[in-house]
Amino acid sequence: MIADIQTVMWKEWRDLFGDLQRKSTLYKVGVVVVALFFATVLSLVSEEGWTSGETSLMFWLAFPFVFTSQMVADSFAGERERHTLETLLATRLPDRAIYIGKLLTPTLMVWVGVQAWMLYTLVPLNIAFGRDGLLLFSLETLLLGMSSSLALTLLISAIGTLGSLHAPTVQSAQVRIGIFTFIIFFLPIFAFALLLILPDNVRQQIVDFLTTLGVNRGIIAVTGIIFLTDVGLVILGMRLFRRSRMILD
Repeated sequence: MIADIQTVMWKEWRDLFGDLQRKSTLYKVGVVVVALFFATVLSLVSEEGWTSGETSLMFWLAFPFVFTSQMVADSFAGERERHTLETLLATRLPDRAIYIGKLLTPTLMVWVGVQAWMLYTLVPLNIAFGRDGLLLFSLETLLLGMSSSLALTLLISAIGTLGSLHAPTVQSAQVRIGIFTFIIFFLPIFAFALLLILPDNVRQQIVDFLTTLGVNRGIIAVTGIIFLTDVGLVILGMRLFRRSRMILD
């Protein structure tokens, strides 16, 4: 099973890098320059607080939303558009291996990329402010950032794979994924609006509880909930993925 998953992941990596190689040199250089410039500016503006502040955690949480949805829409819908899905389904690879391989490829690629980008921010930070010693992320910030970004990346990948499963085109898959991600973004706004209409005593109790909980413990709790949601979505996706129905789509 693991070897079959690795086979699917290798195919997906090869396809992704093939698409990247077809991009112009100017495009690839531009993406790298913008990413490094953005990382440099963020770390320098935040100064020493970048290594232990809430700003760095915010970007650890934000980047999975930005990049994962763009990649995962192609998982099945792209194969369907290129008329290569039938070839993939004709192989002897197990259904679960195909599904998990397509799910894990964008998850790992984006997650590793986010960690590399966050680690790079320490380079300009230490050049500018590291005169009294090496500036590194605190262990708590590092563990929170890595675990929460993994949970969110897997969440978007699981949602995107489900959205792409029976989508006729990549564009329609992107629309479906966009709707789901919008709902995710809307949930905190809805929770805040609900908080405003609650009775004053109830609202104060909730505010006191959240204040006592703190940002870090709050992120830990939310990350745990997201990981449980990930498990549920992955199980659902494996149950919905059936070769016979995929061929008929």
